[in-house]
Parts: sequence; C-alpha cells; structure tokens
Amino acid sequence: MPGGLERQHGQPAELDPRNILDHGIEQLLIELKQGTTQRLENYLAFTARFHHYSVSNQMLIYMQCPQATFVAGYRKWQEMGYQVQRGQKGIRILAPRPYKRFNDKTGEEEQRLSFAAVSVFDVSQLLGVDEHPLPTFFGSLPDDQQELYEKLAQAVSEDGITLTEGETGKAQGYSQGKKIVLRKGMDSQNKLLTLIHEYAHELLHWDAEGKEQSRPVQECHA
Repeated sequence: MPGGLERQHGQPAELDPRNILDHGIEQLLIELKQGTTQRLENYLAFTARFHHYSVSNQMLIYMQCPQATFVAGYRKWQEMGYQVQRGQKGIRILAPRPYKRFNDKTGEEEQRLSFAAVSVFDVSQLLGVDEHPLPTFFGSLPDDQQELYEKLAQAVSEDGITLTEGETGKAQGYSQGKKIVLRKGMDSQNKLLTLIHEYAHELLHWDAEGKEQSRPVQECHA
C-alpha cells in the first residue's frame, strides 16, 4: 500500500479504498488457503484488461465492480463524448498527488507523493453506449477454431508431446507427462481451449519443481 496515504476528512469508512483493499485481500487469502482459486482466476483475467492502473487500483476496481472493462474518471468520459448515468456510484481508487516540500536540513525542495481517494466509472455506467459504442480493436473469435487448433497441435507435437483423443471421464482433457488426451467429439473451440490448458500443465508441472505445487496452484497456473 502506498505510504503517506491519509483518508479524506468526512469520507465514510466503508468508502475508504484502504478498507476495501484490505478486506478483499483478506478474503482472497482465506479462499486460497481453502484450495479455492476461482476468485484469483477471475481477478487475473480481469487485470489482463487494464494497462494504466497500478496493481492496487486494479484490485480496488475488481472488488467493487468485477465486470468492469473500461474505466475512466467522470471528466475523462465527458472529454471522450460520453456521460455517466445519473445516480451511478463511483468506483473508489487511489490517485497520486505529487507535491514539493522544503527540507530544512538540506535547504532544498524535495519532490514527494501522496495519494487521495477519487472516483472512476466503468463503461457500463454510461449513457448511450449502444448508440455510440467504444472503438474496439479485437473482434470476437468465430466458432470454428480448427485452423488455430491445428497450429497449436503442431507446436505441441514439436515439443515431443503426444496428442490424442479418447475417453477422459468428467474432464475435457488431461495431461500425463509428454502426453495429452482430449475428449473425443468436442468442437474445435473447446478443443483449442482445452489444449491450451493441458499444454500449460505439460510445460509447467511435470518437472520436479512443478510436481511440488499443489493441485489448486497447478490449476491456477494453467
């Protein structure tokens, strides 16, 4: 947590980002100790969508609005031509506030940094997004992923891993150390996703260090 943070006067304790962050981390650690990784997996997928927020702020956003995709301040949204819906509750994060302070001992000004709680809003809280959608770079993948699956299967084979289809019980696939088995009859999209997962197991968990990891940790990695 950044040093020098002070809660703003009159700010309710439940809105203090420090309280939100501390509580969320505590709950996450309890779940991990119990072998539950779903919250962590969701959080890692969420953070992959953010490139301009600190880890602490990403966690704050996730804990208050897990479905968030694009987040900005009220005025920033206005600059981009959007308006936050009336009555929407802001997502509280920590904004840096640089300042200078005179050092009596050195006789020089020093650059310091404090943090203040501010509100940001997710795109889901805006008006008129359907009529004025945000620009997108990546389109959704088509259902047919056979070509991409075959390219990945080739990479798996070149790594000396045997890939077959067969009976996998309740699982969609499994890794056996230099061997991956996928459930017979799956569509190309599920085959691709399952192969990525099992390939990760092959790369990470069949050496001595990987075998020492607990099952929940291995699944989280994959």
